[in-house]
Amino acid sequence: MGHALLSLTRTPLPLGSKGLARWRSRDLLLGLLVLSTAATAAVAVSVLGIPVAPCASVSREVVTFTITADLNGYNGSKIRGGQGPFLSVHTCDTVVMRLANRDVQAHGLAVDFYAANGLEALHGDVVKMQFLAYKTGDFRIFCNTLCSVHSYMQNAKLTVQCSMGQGCV
Repeated sequence: MGHALLSLTRTPLPLGSKGLARWRSRDLLLGLLVLSTAATAAVAVSVLGIPVAPCASVSREVVTFTITADLNGYNGSKIRGGQGPFLSVHTCDTVVMRLANRDVQAHGLAVDFYAANGLEALHGDVVKMQFLAYKTGDFRIFCNTLCSVHSYMQNAKLTVQCSMGQGCV
């Protein structure tokens, strides 16, 4: 039994053939589809307008917190059963959180929704994160770096309250 070799050769289609015409009509159809989608988006933006940023017309404050991490947790949270600190801001405030590591091991700082990946501070470092508090609610602040007092640094909280006259939901 012999082995059959399959040989493929490419033969260019002559101009005006049905294959080339079909290829061109597909290109034309795809182009029309892309063009109609872009036109629909343009009409929607012109009719509905570009959405306004949630804090565009509100005066903002910068609120700075310093959280100290050491063998007593966040600001001594170990002696409070791992609770705290509890921080509060208003919608549209710019929140600056500074993490000062006063320990020889690394510690982290993360905030659900706003900075879930967080940041890490090595021995003696002071690092900061900054974000716009535009969503109301309670957000857990926690250590995202495994350490010996990790369990005491999981229950801090940031409360974002509705600013007066803003009509928050």
